[in-house]
Parts: sequence; C-alpha cells; structure tokens
Amino acid sequence: KYIIFKIYLNIMIINKKFYNPIQYDSRILLCVFRDENILLDHFINYYSNIGITHFILLNNDSQDESFQYLMNSKENIMLLSTNLSYKEANFGADWINYLLDKYCRDKWCIVVDVDELIYIDNINNLIYSMEKNNSNICNFLLLDMYSNTNRDYQKGESFLNHSYYFDKYNNYYNINTKGTIGHGIWGGVRN
Repeated sequence: KYIIFKIYLNIMIINKKFYNPIQYDSRILLCVFRDENILLDHFINYYSNIGITHFILLNNDSQDESFQYLMNSKENIMLLSTNLSYKEANFGADWINYLLDKYCRDKWCIVVDVDELIYIDNINNLIYSMEKNNSNICNFLLLDMYSNTNRDYQKGESFLNHSYYFDKYNNYYNINTKGTIGHGIWGGVRN
C-alpha cells in the first residue's frame, strides 16, 4: 500500500489548489475524470448546491477542454493530473484511495463519477442521519437514466431535465439479500 502511494505522489501533478483549505467540517467530493467537459458545469453546480465544500478532481489525460474549464472555475477545487493508465490503477480506485488517505482522513467524502448524481437535497442532512445511526458509509443504487429524444445534451443542462426515463424493474434484474449488507441489485440493459 505505501509503495503504491509513494509512486502516485510522484505522478500526480497538482495544477490548482483549494481557495479555502480543508477544515474539520468540510464536505469533500473526489472524482477521476477524462474528457467530461460537457458534463462538468452541471456536476460542479449540483454538488455545490447540496453542500459540497471541496472538490478533489483528478484529470486522467483529458483531450477536451475539461482541464481549462476547471482551471478557470471559481469553485473550491483541487485539480490534479495524471497520464497513467486508468485500468492499471485498478480503474482509478488506487488513485482515489491515495487521495482519500492523503487529504480526507476523518472527513465526510463522496466518491462519484462525473455522470453520477446522488439524489439528496442536502449533504448535511444525510450526514446527520448517518451519525444518528452510527454509520460511516452509505451505498446508493446506481440508476441509469435515458432521454426519449435524439436531442443532444447541452452543456450546463440538468442531467434529469435531459434524461428522465429509466428501466422499470423486470426480469433483467437480480436481487441478492443473502450474505450481503443491504440489497445487491444488478442487471438491466448493460448486463
């Protein structure tokens, strides 16, 4: 573990630092991304509006304008870069674990992809509920949403305004309640 962390320390370049440093009550979002410029505006605004105070974003060799957009953003972002293989980094999990260990000990954090929104009204309400139940981790159901038109998604548009359809539960899904914490649901059109 520590050898991997030392290696990542040398390959992640910090391109932009936070305006405000991480504090005891910070709410931190971590994300690895590549070529997500069209989605970043809504993604950042959405999570800022539900209470995220700090964004740790790792650019994995984007070729679009994602990097420039985030460098010019007024949000409280730490922007890092790497050009190493996403697959060889355990599909980004090794990088995220390194960043969690380095910057986020004893902090409330969310780890998501740019096309994932946690459907809550306020992060502090979620944290309050988790603390009340002595929980320190929360799993969410990933629900793929689709558009019913051929109209392209427009930068800055709400994901849900563009894509508000989803698959109903059917025989393509499987539910496992034995031997797991909570429910395991998988399947659907990507199965």
